[in-house]
Amino acid sequence: MEAAFDLGADPLRRFWRVVLPLSLPGVAASFFMVFIPTVGEYVTPLLVGGSRGSLYGNIIQDFFTKAANWPFGSALAMIMLATTLALVAVAVRLVDLRRLVE
Repeated sequence: MEAAFDLGADPLRRFWRVVLPLSLPGVAASFFMVFIPTVGEYVTPLLVGGSRGSLYGNIIQDFFTKAANWPFGSALAMIMLATTLALVAVAVRLVDLRRLVE
């Protein structure tokens, strides 16, 4: 940050060129640590949050158990899987894994 400041970079450029690339692996890891349980868990939200809120996993579980609509529940599960895989692919492209290994 000091080197960028000494070379005349404004605060916004310092953030985009120095801070964000260095913090991107942590941002991606924290995103997935929150995103995966949000879409995949259905027991914990029922125990903690009660019946008022429902997450994506709860909706899929309801279609399999209460509504007995297996095809639609399967379609929702496939959409969740495709979305998760797409987000992981984007994160792998953003975070250079070779840099983390070294």
